Amino acid sequence: MNQRKMKKILTAFICIICIYNSLLAQIDEDLIIVQQLFDDQKFDEVIKYKSKKIKKLSSKCLYYKGLSFFNKEDDKSANHFFDLAIKKGPIDEAMYFYRGFTFFYLGRFNQALIDFKYLINQNQSKSIAYSLAGESFLRLNQKDSA
Repeated sequence: MNQRKMKKILTAFICIICIYNSLLAQIDEDLIIVQQLFDDQKFDEVIKYKSKKIKKLSSKCLYYKGLSFFNKEDDKSANHFFDLAIKKGPIDEAMYFYRGFTFFYLGRFNQALIDFKYLINQNQSKSIAYSLAGESFLRLNQKDSA
Protein backbone atom coordinates (compact mmCIF):
# COMPACT_ATOMS: atom_id res chain seq x y z
CA MET A 1 0.00 0.00 0.00
CA ASN A 2 1.44 3.35 -0.91
CA GLN A 3 1.93 6.25 1.49
CA ARG A 4 -0.85 8.33 -0.02
CA LYS A 5 -3.46 5.61 0.60
CA MET A 6 -2.15 5.07 4.13
CA LYS A 7 -2.47 8.79 4.88
CA LYS A 8 -6.06 8.84 3.58
CA ILE A 9 -6.99 5.78 5.63
CA LEU A 10 -5.31 7.17 8.74
CA THR A 11 -7.00 10.57 8.25
CA ALA A 12 -10.39 8.91 7.81
CA PHE A 13 -9.83 6.80 10.92
CA ILE A 14 -8.88 9.86 12.99
CA CYS A 15 -11.95 11.73 11.73
CA ILE A 16 -14.21 8.84 12.73
CA ILE A 17 -12.67 8.76 16.23
CA CYS A 18 -13.10 12.53 16.61
CA ILE A 19 -16.74 12.39 15.52
CA TYR A 20 -17.42 9.47 17.86
CA ASN A 21 -15.78 11.26 20.79
CA SER A 22 -17.72 14.46 20.13
CA LEU A 23 -20.98 12.47 20.14
CA LEU A 24 -20.06 10.87 23.47
CA ALA A 25 -19.11 14.26 24.87
CA GLN A 26 -22.53 15.61 23.87
CA ILE A 27 -24.29 12.75 25.63
CA ASP A 28 -22.24 13.33 28.75
CA GLU A 29 -22.93 17.07 28.55
CA ASP A 30 -26.68 16.40 28.34
CA LEU A 31 -26.48 14.09 31.34
CA ILE A 32 -24.54 16.64 33.39
CA ILE A 33 -27.11 19.35 32.61
CA VAL A 34 -30.13 17.13 33.28
CA GLN A 35 -28.62 15.73 36.47
CA GLN A 36 -27.87 19.23 37.79
CA LEU A 37 -31.38 20.45 36.97
CA PHE A 38 -32.82 17.40 38.73
CA ASP A 39 -30.59 17.90 41.78
CA ASP A 40 -31.82 21.52 41.92
CA GLN A 41 -35.39 20.14 41.79
CA LYS A 42 -36.10 21.98 38.53
CA PHE A 43 -38.33 19.17 37.34
CA ASP A 44 -40.17 21.22 34.70
CA GLU A 45 -36.84 22.19 33.12
CA VAL A 46 -35.72 18.54 33.06
CA ILE A 47 -39.00 17.59 31.40
CA LYS A 48 -38.64 20.32 28.76
CA TYR A 49 -34.94 19.67 28.12
CA LYS A 50 -34.51 18.81 24.42
CA SER A 51 -38.06 17.53 24.29
CA LYS A 52 -37.97 17.26 20.50
CA LYS A 53 -34.66 15.36 20.51
CA ILE A 54 -35.59 12.54 22.87
CA LYS A 55 -33.99 9.90 20.63
CA LYS A 56 -30.60 11.55 21.05
CA LEU A 57 -30.66 11.48 24.85
CA SER A 58 -28.92 8.70 26.79
CA SER A 59 -30.87 6.19 28.83
CA LYS A 60 -29.74 7.95 32.01
CA CYS A 61 -31.13 11.29 30.73
CA LEU A 62 -34.42 9.58 29.91
CA TYR A 63 -34.39 8.10 33.41
CA TYR A 64 -34.02 11.59 34.93
CA LYS A 65 -36.93 12.79 32.79
CA GLY A 66 -38.95 9.88 34.19
CA LEU A 67 -37.93 10.79 37.74
CA SER A 68 -38.99 14.38 37.11
CA PHE A 69 -42.44 13.27 35.98
CA PHE A 70 -42.55 10.91 38.98
CA ASN A 71 -41.81 13.81 41.33
CA LYS A 72 -44.61 15.79 39.70
CA GLU A 73 -46.92 12.79 40.27
CA ASP A 74 -47.45 12.19 36.55
CA ASP A 75 -47.05 8.42 36.73
CA LYS A 76 -48.15 7.71 33.17
CA SER A 77 -45.48 10.00 31.67
CA ALA A 78 -42.90 8.81 34.20
CA ASN A 79 -43.60 5.20 33.24
CA HIS A 80 -43.17 6.07 29.56
CA PHE A 81 -39.72 7.56 30.16
CA PHE A 82 -38.58 4.71 32.41
CA ASP A 83 -39.65 2.32 29.67
CA LEU A 84 -37.71 4.32 27.06
CA ALA A 85 -34.63 4.34 29.30
CA ILE A 86 -34.77 0.58 29.80
CA LYS A 87 -35.26 -0.09 26.09
CA LYS A 88 -32.40 2.21 25.14
CA GLY A 89 -29.94 0.84 27.71
CA PRO A 90 -27.63 0.52 29.40
CA ILE A 91 -29.95 -0.07 32.31
CA ASP A 92 -29.63 -0.07 36.03
CA GLU A 93 -31.91 -1.53 38.66
CA ALA A 94 -33.32 1.87 39.67
CA MET A 95 -34.99 2.12 36.26
CA TYR A 96 -36.84 -1.14 36.91
CA PHE A 97 -37.67 -0.10 40.44
CA TYR A 98 -39.30 3.17 39.42
CA ARG A 99 -41.02 1.67 36.38
CA GLY A 100 -42.44 -1.03 38.65
CA PHE A 101 -43.48 1.64 41.12
CA THR A 102 -45.30 3.62 38.44
CA PHE A 103 -47.00 0.44 37.17
CA PHE A 104 -48.11 -0.10 40.76
CA TYR A 105 -49.51 3.43 41.07
CA LEU A 106 -51.26 3.04 37.72
CA GLY A 107 -52.95 -0.13 39.01
CA ARG A 108 -51.08 -2.35 36.54
CA PHE A 109 -50.03 -4.83 39.20
CA ASN A 110 -49.10 -7.71 36.87
CA GLN A 111 -46.61 -5.49 35.07
CA ALA A 112 -45.33 -4.13 38.37
CA LEU A 113 -44.70 -7.68 39.55
CA ILE A 114 -42.49 -8.38 36.54
CA ASP A 115 -40.20 -5.49 37.45
CA PHE A 116 -40.20 -6.32 41.17
CA LYS A 117 -39.39 -9.97 40.45
CA TYR A 118 -36.56 -8.83 38.17
CA LEU A 119 -35.13 -6.78 41.07
CA ILE A 120 -35.45 -9.70 43.47
CA ASN A 121 -33.62 -11.95 40.99
CA GLN A 122 -30.87 -9.35 40.58
CA ASN A 123 -30.36 -9.24 44.36
CA GLN A 124 -31.00 -5.50 44.33
CA SER A 125 -33.37 -3.58 46.59
CA LYS A 126 -34.64 -6.92 47.86
CA SER A 127 -36.58 -5.80 50.92
CA ILE A 128 -38.52 -3.05 49.16
CA ALA A 129 -38.98 -5.20 46.05
CA TYR A 130 -40.37 -8.05 48.16
CA SER A 131 -42.66 -5.63 49.95
CA LEU A 132 -43.98 -4.10 46.73
CA ALA A 133 -44.33 -7.51 45.08
CA GLY A 134 -46.34 -8.70 48.09
CA GLU A 135 -48.54 -5.61 47.95
CA SER A 136 -49.08 -6.16 44.22
CA PHE A 137 -50.15 -9.77 44.86
CA LEU A 138 -52.60 -8.52 47.51
CA ARG A 139 -54.06 -6.00 45.05
CA LEU A 140 -54.52 -8.87 42.57
CA ASN A 141 -56.33 -10.88 45.31
CA GLN A 142 -53.53 -13.49 45.29
CA LYS A 143 -53.07 -13.68 49.06
CA ASP A 144 -51.21 -17.01 48.94
CA SER A 145 -48.52 -15.54 46.68
CA ALA A 146 -48.24 -12.40 48.81
